[in-house]
Amino acid sequence: MKKFILPFIIFLSPSYAYADVTSSLTTSVSIQVNAAGTQVERLGGSYSASGTNVGTTNTGDQLGGFSVNSTTGAVTFDAGQYSINSNATNWSLTESLLQPDTMQSGDLTVGEVNNFGSITSTSAGSGTGFDVTMGSDHTITDLDAGGAGSVTTGQFVTSVTTK
Repeated sequence: MKKFILPFIIFLSPSYAYADVTSSLTTSVSIQVNAAGTQVERLGGSYSASGTNVGTTNTGDQLGGFSVNSTTGAVTFDAGQYSINSNATNWSLTESLLQPDTMQSGDLTVGEVNNFGSITSTSAGSGTGFDVTMGSDHTITDLDAGGAGSVTTGQFVTSVTTK
């Protein structure tokens, strides 16, 4: 009978589990107010001319094209001067011009850089009007963006860690 009672007592005795459990509840709100910025891309230019039974009267038989002012960097178009060959009964001339963007002079001002072909201009964020309510139960309500040029992020994170 003693042999039967000993395993029964071991079975009824409490067993202990040594485990660390950590839980965390975090509520946070962040606001980012952006600075003013302008990004521009200056578009280049191109010129081409082709023809049949056509010559040029420019010095050195050069076609028209572009020239760059060495002081200001400004690009100007030089028109070609063409003539039809005297013995030509059929002739053709094709000219193509893509005028480049002009050079910006002075400081760039947000929204006032209209001499470029590709413009992205952003005003500075105001950071005003930011409003949020965070409750003791970790709820986020009335999360307002805070005005133009600002980004607001609210989050609730729950984590449970066991070892």
